[in-house]
Parts: sequence; structure tokens; C-alpha cells
Amino acid sequence: MLLWLSARQAGSWSQFRSMVEDLGLDEPVNGGGMELPVHQRLRLNLQSLGHVDFLGASASDAWRVTPPVLAIGNPGGRIGGVLCGARSQPLLARLTASVPSGCIETIPMRDGPDCIRVRPPGGAGEMVGIIGVVPMTVQPDAVLNLLSWVDPVDEAALGPERAMPFGRDVSVERFVVERKRCRWEEWPANETGSYDAILFRCTRWQTREHFLRINGRSFATTGQTAKFFILQKLRRGILRYDAARLELRVPAICRPPMLVDRALSLCSGLPPAEEQRRGARTLVYADVSPAIAGIVAELLRQPLI
Repeated sequence: MLLWLSARQAGSWSQFRSMVEDLGLDEPVNGGGMELPVHQRLRLNLQSLGHVDFLGASASDAWRVTPPVLAIGNPGGRIGGVLCGARSQPLLARLTASVPSGCIETIPMRDGPDCIRVRPPGGAGEMVGIIGVVPMTVQPDAVLNLLSWVDPVDEAALGPERAMPFGRDVSVERFVVERKRCRWEEWPANETGSYDAILFRCTRWQTREHFLRINGRSFATTGQTAKFFILQKLRRGILRYDAARLELRVPAICRPPMLVDRALSLCSGLPPAEEQRRGARTLVYADVSPAIAGIVAELLRQPLI
């Protein structure tokens, strides 16, 4: 899949959907308990690991493959690198030839390309030597660099002020935070009112837009960021961190904003695992150090539970 995307470099959403079907990747898999269709799971995993940027389903260049890079980090307290971005057979051959035997780890993924990690047993000293001969761009401290570009949710949630769409062809939902879960509920399209803070999701012609309604004014926003803005207003904590296992958990409906999601995924080189309990899905990010978990909690304005 990633070889095909890398050869095309960019394309439309319909081309991406057709690729999934042509390669037979859209066949259902039993036992996963996954709610998203296959093409959406592939999109999320490709985006989380920095292979592909998705720019919007309506654009002619709805997706674009990123340049190849070896993202260096400190997963689980051990220096290592994760191969991100475009791939080709010659590139993989050069990487294999440049890295000492036994230092490359390939992990098959069900809903995405194989995870390729460079994890030398000698730690930081040996990694420095490998970096000098790998024929591609290297990004040191990749996770910290990504997080340094992220604004806290209370600063990033409000986009431009814009009126919400109305009409028979628009369906409106409100984001609801309950004691044990978050969910979307239907909302009368003409009843927005004046609220301290409420998040709406408007769907028209299969296109979704999100709006924060504050004191009678509506602001365009991104759903992932705005959800944490609402959670902060309600003082509701949803981040759970296990320091012994280096695992960070978050409800799937509250997936972190894209750059935070990518940074957390690059901690291990794998997309978050999914747990299904009592009808609710939870995302589990692995190899997240206490320092990274603390930075993420501060950016999302969340306490670590």
C-alpha cells in the first residue's frame, strides 16, 4: 500500500478509496471489535505515523505522501528510530545495507504498512554511528519536535468566527460529556442559543464541520481540539497514564489532535492499540515516557489520572 502511495505521491480521496479496494484491503476482518471502516482505519494509521498527510476529502490533493525520514526518539527509555514517510524498494535496500545486522526490527501491522524500527542494542553511541551512514533525512528528538509545534487547546480551539450552516440538508449534533463517557447527540438545527461553551458537529452533503458556540457567537474549529476545550471547561479528566507500563489511555471518541496523536504514536512507532470494554473503545499509546505524558497532559489541559 505505502509503495503504491509513494509512487503516486499525491491524489484525491476517491483514488485512495479505489486503491484500498484494488489491493483487497477493504475485506472485513473478524474479531477486531472495530467500528470504523477499513479505509478510515488505514487513513488514521498512515497519518498517525507520519507516512501520509490528509488534507480534506474535497480537495483534488486530498492526500500527500511525506518525504522519507528516520524519526529518532527514546521509546521505552531506549534510543531508536522509526522509518516514516515515502518508501521504495531501493530505499529499503539502502537502509538495510547501511544498518548493522540485527538492528532493524520489522513489525507487521494489520491496518497499515509494516513498522520499521532501527533499535541498536548499543544505545545512543551506536545510534550516532548509524545516523552517519543512513542515506535519508534524520529527525532527532522527533516526538519533542512535534509537540513543540502544538498550541495548548485553550489557545488553539477557536478558529475564525463564522455562522453555522442551516437548512433541511444539514444535520446537527452536540458533543455531550457524561460521567462515564462522551458521545454525540442529535440537536435541532435551529436551536443554537447562547451558551458558555458547546461543540456542534454539522453534516451537509457528507461533509462535516465543527463549531464552538460561545455566548451567542460561533467559531469554526477542529473536532479533536475542541473536544478537549470542552473537557477543560467541564474539568473532566480522561487521560489515564500507567507509568509502570509506559501506556497512555484515552477514549477513542476523544482522540488527541493530529500532531499530538502523531507524537504519541512515534513513541513506539505503532498506532495506538484499541481496547473494547462495555461498548466503549479506548486508545492505548505505548512506550510513552513520563516526561512526554506530562507534556501532552499540559498541552491538552488535562490531569493525568
